[in-house]
Amino acid sequence: MVAFFSISRKSLFNTTVTRYTRLLSTQSDPMVLERLHGKDKGIVLFRMNRPQTKNAISQLFLKQLWRSLTEVKFDKDARVIIIKSDVPGAFCTGADLKERKTMAVDEVPKFVDSLRSSFNEIERLPQPVIAAIDGFALGGGLEMALSCDIRVASAISKLGLTETKLAIMPGAGGTQRLARVVGPSLAKELIFTGRIVSAEDALRFGMINHCTQGDSYEKALEIAREIIARGPVAVRMAKLAINVGSQMDLNSGMVIEQQCYAQRLPYNKNFFLRSMHLSALLRVQKWDVMVSVVLWRPPIIAPPMTTTEQTLLAKRTALEFEGKDLSELDGQIGVSNAVRIDEWTKKAEQLNTQYHLSEPRMFQSSDERSLMRELDRKLVLIVKQRFGDDKYVSPWILPQMKNKSGESLRQIADFRWTTREEFWAAVPCTKYKNSVKTAFLE
Repeated sequence: MVAFFSISRKSLFNTTVTRYTRLLSTQSDPMVLERLHGKDKGIVLFRMNRPQTKNAISQLFLKQLWRSLTEVKFDKDARVIIIKSDVPGAFCTGADLKERKTMAVDEVPKFVDSLRSSFNEIERLPQPVIAAIDGFALGGGLEMALSCDIRVASAISKLGLTETKLAIMPGAGGTQRLARVVGPSLAKELIFTGRIVSAEDALRFGMINHCTQGDSYEKALEIAREIIARGPVAVRMAKLAINVGSQMDLNSGMVIEQQCYAQRLPYNKNFFLRSMHLSALLRVQKWDVMVSVVLWRPPIIAPPMTTTEQTLLAKRTALEFEGKDLSELDGQIGVSNAVRIDEWTKKAEQLNTQYHLSEPRMFQSSDERSLMRELDRKLVLIVKQRFGDDKYVSPWILPQMKNKSGESLRQIADFRWTTREEFWAAVPCTKYKNSVKTAFLE
């Protein structure tokens, strides 16, 4: 069941502020998704509410977390995500060990896999994610917070990866993310000992960004308000550049930054044109132009997921959690993928034929020629992607590759963005040229 309710309160100026909350099922659910409105429009809250277990992560909790992530990932109106707790004294205390005791032996690794995948998905969200920690963030709870971009904790908070006290180890990204945040040596000490640290120590270690004397949510909300006042495309591209580039050597990271920066150039130009009141030109600039130089096979720039794709993905997630057979649904996903690939390929071929994009004369930059020689690039594609109603969807580069059974095209694109070994095959060299953009002023 999906329900909506509103909460009204008086502000300092005696005006009524209403927040509309969308519940994924019922008000007693462990995970609630709330969209703020008014001056906070664009901020989305993930509210955890399992008071009886201090927000321990159950299978239902994990399932609803995944649904929330799926809902906001491709939502252009969602600008910042805040993960917070509605349970006093606890952010999240990790996996629900009582529930785990009731699982079959083969169910435990599947649950941990789902936990790891969910936290990876938090990290890969295009929007900035802020963890507002009040109270205990232990085990999987801290792993969840570490997958966020920014962490704010109140002074009463306690943080730690305590799994070794149970003769197990962090299995949802804790060993990797903590080491990258505080350094390998300190991460080893904290994980080997299972030590719980205070918020003040966590701030000193660099584990959190801010330590507040009061409610951490207010500080998280303050940061979120600063972010939504900034350019949405610039923020998303900056996050992508940092996330992907920080896992590479400096030179490769600089290339990532260059590509992400290039995504922003046309919109700076649009802003200049708007200021010059060139309304006639602005109307045609609703179409964005991207030039992608590829290696031995052309990438596809995937548009947002269709309703059909979203429905199939949601069904597969539900069946996977229930442990049901996926073969029939995977066949449907395969057919859907094939249809989409055919549509994108035909569009790319039409544009290539119409504008003669394979011809070398399209390139004037010596740097671009050098890069083409260095990477043995063979083909140039220009793909027009819709840019209307001030809503922009970041392009996803999708190589033409065979996907795994049941894996959506979007998941493949996401994987290729973050896999270094496939970097040069997946990420295009993007250049915007006035001569190329002019070709699209129809």
